[in-house]
Amino acid sequence: MMTNQSLGILAAALTGGLAGSALTLIVNWLRVRWLRPQMEVLFDNAEPGCRVDTNVLGETDPTQGYVRFKVKNSGRSTALGVSACVTKLTFVAPGAGSRIYEEDGLDLKLVNGRPTPFLLAPGAHRHLDLALVLKPGEPIARGIAPPTTTAAAEFHYIFESIPVRLSEHGFGTARGVFGAEIFAENAAATRWIAIWSWDGGFPGLDIGGKAG
Repeated sequence: MMTNQSLGILAAALTGGLAGSALTLIVNWLRVRWLRPQMEVLFDNAEPGCRVDTNVLGETDPTQGYVRFKVKNSGRSTALGVSACVTKLTFVAPGAGSRIYEEDGLDLKLVNGRPTPFLLAPGAHRHLDLALVLKPGEPIARGIAPPTTTAAAEFHYIFESIPVRLSEHGFGTARGVFGAEIFAENAAATRWIAIWSWDGGFPGLDIGGKAG
């Protein structure tokens, strides 16, 4: 039979063990949260790299205008397998009403043409393309359409694969306000909505902000 003293020693041992285990779990949980990557999305005219006008090899004047968003890792560890896709597109054209396209998930790619997913070190950032406008007279490049030369400024989305139905539904065929519901995924999914406009000229692009 156990004495009161023995019971007291056993209770203290069990209590100490449980408290230690709980403390270890809490410390590990706090450590993981403190060290985890944290995705930050930047999309603004004033943010370097989000609104870019550029030339092509052999020319000095800008011939292409881009809208891109920046993904930054504000956390304390490397983000593994970062990817982003568009789940919904919106387009509002003057006098033509609004359109919504959500028939496909449209994968986004890095500005250098490389596909996602990708790694992102702490404090580092990468840009992903959304759309571009080509100057009149410029050949269509980067595999976004069959080879041809533009007679007027042309708007094009930049996705891994571009459904023909987009242009058939009137997306990007005229000036207007564009929107994209975007999901970025790493440890957890992040959702936001990007808004920009095109006035029909070159480059004619203006970032209207980010919401969501």
